[in-house]
Amino acid sequence: MTVSTPVRIVLGFSPWIAFGALQPLGGLWPSLTALGLSLGLCALDRRRGSLKAPELVAAAFFALLPACGALGWAWPAENIGLVIHLVLAAMAFGGIALGTPFTLQYAREEMPREYWHLPQFVAVNSVITAVWGAIFLVGAAAFWLAPTVAPVIGSAAALAGILANRRLPDWLTKRAIAKQLAAREPFAWPAPAVIGAKDADSDRDVVVVGSGIGGLTAGALLAEAGARVTVLEAHDRPGGFCTSWDRKVRLADGSMGRFVFDAGVHDISGARADGPVGHLLRTVGAADRVIWQPVNRGILMDGRFRLLPGDADGLVAMVAAEHPGSAEGVAAFMAEMRGVYRDLFLDCGTTGLPHIPRTVEAMRAYPRLCPHAFRWRDTGFLAMLEQFVPDGGARRLLASMTGYLSDRPETLRVGQMAAIFGYFFDGGVYPQGGSQRLADALADSIRDKGGEVLLRTPAARILVEGGRVAGVQTAEGRRIATPAVVSNADVRRTMLELVGTEHLPDAYAARCRALRPSTSAFMVTLALDTVPDLPAMSFLTDERMAIALPSAHDSSLAPEGCAAVSLIKLAPAEDGWDREAPDYRARKEREGDAMIAAARRLIPDLDRHIRQRQDASAATFARYAHTTGGAIYGVDPAQGPLPRKTPIPGLCLAGGGVYPGPGVEACVISGRLAAEALVGPIGVRRPAEELCAA
Repeated sequence: MTVSTPVRIVLGFSPWIAFGALQPLGGLWPSLTALGLSLGLCALDRRRGSLKAPELVAAAFFALLPACGALGWAWPAENIGLVIHLVLAAMAFGGIALGTPFTLQYAREEMPREYWHLPQFVAVNSVITAVWGAIFLVGAAAFWLAPTVAPVIGSAAALAGILANRRLPDWLTKRAIAKQLAAREPFAWPAPAVIGAKDADSDRDVVVVGSGIGGLTAGALLAEAGARVTVLEAHDRPGGFCTSWDRKVRLADGSMGRFVFDAGVHDISGARADGPVGHLLRTVGAADRVIWQPVNRGILMDGRFRLLPGDADGLVAMVAAEHPGSAEGVAAFMAEMRGVYRDLFLDCGTTGLPHIPRTVEAMRAYPRLCPHAFRWRDTGFLAMLEQFVPDGGARRLLASMTGYLSDRPETLRVGQMAAIFGYFFDGGVYPQGGSQRLADALADSIRDKGGEVLLRTPAARILVEGGRVAGVQTAEGRRIATPAVVSNADVRRTMLELVGTEHLPDAYAARCRALRPSTSAFMVTLALDTVPDLPAMSFLTDERMAIALPSAHDSSLAPEGCAAVSLIKLAPAEDGWDREAPDYRARKEREGDAMIAAARRLIPDLDRHIRQRQDASAATFARYAHTTGGAIYGVDPAQGPLPRKTPIPGLCLAGGGVYPGPGVEACVISGRLAAEALVGPIGVRRPAEELCAA
């Protein structure tokens, strides 16, 4: 039977209450009665699996009290009120010092287990226990200074404690959650009137700076909502890292062949109909503009290459077969990760977003509604693996796809990796014809609704007047007046260069200056006159390199019998790559040679089939993507992404450096969050508890 915490605490103090009621009778009966009650409660708690401090302390105290008298020490009995209150105060504050406040022991019986590990849960109970400790000290002071009225004072204080124990937890919990929500979205400015205002001073309703997938998502959704949207892009095509380019290559027979290469995107999650990407395309009417091809994968680890199963059950079976001692742990790990994944994307088919609680009520319901995500989302991914999977080889195999997010897997959390394991739960895909098809579909959707996507038009300045966004100035000097801007440019450059620190609060400017770029990469693209016998993605764990072969599932990317191949290796940003350095080309060639040598492990005769080769360093990515140090994943994941709203009213952020982080699916989420910050939910009906003020 579950009893409310205040009632259970009163029951826990019943031995002390009984002793006080029977004390006028004198003799041993009060102590023996209290001792019997406390032992009975301890036995009951032992059966329930959780002993309680008030009952244990009572059992010890009332066992020792008669012994004190028998030994001739009468002071405790003569000052029993003072002694009892001092003992209880010591119990309360001692439990706090040890990290186990006594009210926590009772609260665990009433609250779901998912709350128990939370620092906030312990903190709330520490405060409540401290209140009880203060009440016991008040009682002790009363017995010391005014013994004649001390029982009345002590009873009144105890009653106040019971009332506080009933009301205080709820108030403290709501306050803590409200602070969490405020920390997640610290700049709560109201959305500007961007639709239907017809402001004569505004040229466009919204300007999007940068046409990466985050910016295109925001622009397409805002255009769908009726906003006049202009997208500014410095490159000659939209998409950011989700772009493709053609190369005409002379083949062995003298003919020219067309090869299509991708800037970085070769595998996309969340494209199912009820996923963030699929929902976006349906919302903006572009679902029929992208044809998805499934992506298969393989891994070379410890000198052995094997195909990775395309589903979670197959992956569990493969790992269990290779590492029998981890079979049970791997199955449990995958079941828990599946639970996290399902929790995170609960109701995504309706909202187009992960399940993000945005109100106090929704946050309080989250542990019961999404127990797996609540338990694990902020836990380190490698720590979770170690908890379930004993074999190091099995853990390495399960961690082989961390390179989709970072070159430092120790910085990744379970919530980030859940989407990567979504490849095994729901599959990963590739846009037929190249990743450019996805970017073009979103850009065309913007144009279809009267928007502009201006290429070769970099933004030079985000204009701020009167403390809020006023427009954007292009590098050519054109000023576009607008009440709202979504920046998909590098977040550090956006705030420090396009906006300027003079418009930022000191603390926010300092945070932006401290942002470190994520990893960059080195990439070698190869036009081959053969088709390697490999899956679409192959991971070489020892070399920390991947071989992308989109031609494996899309023959349109290369002439018949040929393949477009990319060798990709994560590398530190700002790693001394200087395009003006005398040895830049030679260094780049050496790096590319080393990667080709590594690729020979899976394509033994690779060299004699290369018809064209291009190498790209961090400096190359910095040149074309305009990111700090050539970062490909936004900011260092150890620092955490910035929130969508900036301190400048009307200015939102999107892209890999913004919540929830890098990857096409995550950038789509960031773009939708930015758009909804300006105009509210677009094309969806969301539960009332999940709505939040823009």
